[in-house]
Amino acid sequence: MIKLYNYYRSSASYRVRIALYLKQIPFEYHAINLRNGEHKSETYKQINPFQTVPYFTDDNIKLSQSLAILDYLEKQHPEPSLYPQDPGLHAKALEIALSIICDLHPLNNLKTLNYLRETSNFSDDQIMAWMHHWLNQMLKPLEEMISKRRQTLYALTNSASIVEICLIPQLYNARRFGLDLGKYPTLKAIESTCLELDAFQKALPENQPDYKGN
Repeated sequence: MIKLYNYYRSSASYRVRIALYLKQIPFEYHAINLRNGEHKSETYKQINPFQTVPYFTDDNIKLSQSLAILDYLEKQHPEPSLYPQDPGLHAKALEIALSIICDLHPLNNLKTLNYLRETSNFSDDQIMAWMHHWLNQMLKPLEEMISKRRQTLYALTNSASIVEICLIPQLYNARRFGLDLGKYPTLKAIESTCLELDAFQKALPENQPDYKGN
């Protein structure tokens, strides 16, 4: 049985939950509370030496990066695919996903924000300004690029892909931090379409057993 150690509000965890539900793969949900430091406990360190979430196990397979987990799930359970079949669209989907995972997410995750507070004495207002700056830096070009080429239900095709798996958690975070998403109508439309799917609904932070509010 697959085990997923995750935190309801973690964007990376959220991605994996969406993929598991899209592919209808059963899994055990193990909550790790990042707010109270549970990930730093010796108990969790014995499970995951990186002390991060998500952490995924499937018998002897142990993975700590969301993209690696998604790749594993795709290979083990190829239907429905998380990628467009066309090679060019496959590459474009991966480009967008990596932009979110590698360029944006590290700048607004809890680890980074805590570092700014603890070492640079950032105020709450400065933290919020930081968040909004980097969110807009990524969402603006995504909105422009997708709106110009979009002729489908989702960003690239008529099926949800790794693009939406990475985008929807990031929009959730943006809204939680008070960012005005009115500037991104195409991204919001894609989000609305995704949230009509059972998999995306099940994966929402507020639908997780450890949900404690924003």
